[in-house]
Amino acid sequence: MDPVDRRKHHRVNEEMQAILVNEPRGSDMRGAKVRDISEGGACIELDGPMPVGAETYVGFFLKDDSQPLVAVARVVWSKREGKGHLLGLQFAHSTAAQRNAIARLSEYLETRRMELVVSSS
Repeated sequence: MDPVDRRKHHRVNEEMQAILVNEPRGSDMRGAKVRDISEGGACIELDGPMPVGAETYVGFFLKDDSQPLVAVARVVWSKREGKGHLLGLQFAHSTAAQRNAIARLSEYLETRRMELVVSSS
């Protein structure tokens, strides 16, 4: 990856579970683990590769909510690490539902950032 950080959003190192699905009602589900996440995207660990450019539905299980947050994302980079792969996902903001999901994620992340600041003081 480029050593220059071009991200627009601050990342939060937040380990949570996620599920990737290739289509809205698809049965091809893959479990994943989130390494870090922001309003713009996420870095996830997955058992195998996904091609750069692939679109996927991602369900995140936020700690303060019983319903998963579902977002559409595009794979922007992929690299092998250990026995699995790390993927860089960029969230889509194309529909009202996607914008609402990202707004919900943004609220959650802001709460988590504040918790991290308080706990480190």
